[in-house]
Amino acid sequence: MFALYRALLGIFFLFAGSGMVFSQEPDFRMYTLKRQNDLEKVFPESWIEILRFNRIDRVHIYKGYKVKIPLNSENFHYNPLPMALKKYRLVPKVIVVDLSKQFLGAYQYGRLKFSFPISSGKEGFATPTGLFYIYNFEKNKRSSRYFINNSTRPYPMDWALQLSRSEKKDTNFFIHGRDLDGKPASHGCIGLYDEEMQKKYYGYPKKPALMDAKTLYMWIVATDKKKMGRINGPPVLVKILGKASR
Repeated sequence: MFALYRALLGIFFLFAGSGMVFSQEPDFRMYTLKRQNDLEKVFPESWIEILRFNRIDRVHIYKGYKVKIPLNSENFHYNPLPMALKKYRLVPKVIVVDLSKQFLGAYQYGRLKFSFPISSGKEGFATPTGLFYIYNFEKNKRSSRYFINNSTRPYPMDWALQLSRSEKKDTNFFIHGRDLDGKPASHGCIGLYDEEMQKKYYGYPKKPALMDAKTLYMWIVATDKKKMGRINGPPVLVKILGKASR
């Protein structure tokens, strides 16, 4: 049954994908931080959206760092993806990843439910494009190849959702929590905010607020009680398109 569902979704994307039109970034000015927590002090109502606009987390900003501030930062909510994809209105859950925008959109029956900044593969470790499916999850995955900087601790990949080409053909690529430092920086996976992980391993930020990896995981898996397994119901289709700038 899932094989038929997967085939129908693939055909759906084949004919609908060319209709995707993404918006342009708003005008902005540059602002030089006077301290690491400057954004929270100077822009208390919009610092989270400013971070999202810059595709960066609080660990990777510092005194002297320059960030883009939208000219209209009042009530600012940054989302470069379409609010609705009408041709997917019959599909329960679809994820679209635009590498050129470095953003991920989660669509429920064709309407945007979440949009998150990402960090995709850096030069030499490009994130693959095309159609994928999510069957498998692992709440507290750890890398078997890569480590936290200047340590022997395996890099955490919490809230991991594995990308598969088919039900029996998994890949080594995942959507998972990681650092976001404002540019493509992964080894091919798609990284989302995970400030709980950063507090655990770096001691900062003191009060985690950005938890996009967990939000997406819970939307798909619906529970954090199981440590790993296969999702209930049909697979979630993932469309990865575009090319990351270097």
